Amino acid sequence: MGASQTQNSTGRSEKEWQLTLVKPFISSTYAFDKIREAHLHIESGRTVGKIVVCL
Repeated sequence: MGASQTQNSTGRSEKEWQLTLVKPFISSTYAFDKIREAHLHIESGRTVGKIVVCL
């Protein structure tokens, strides 16, 4: 492995890692003006996945 290639803790090269398809699970999406509702959703403890707030 040359100096331009590095491995992460999984043993994959950086290029292999970037090509891996990782898809996050988005639970809900909120407009920025609904940030209060997004925060309440997170605090409810019923959130599965990620909450996205659009700017």
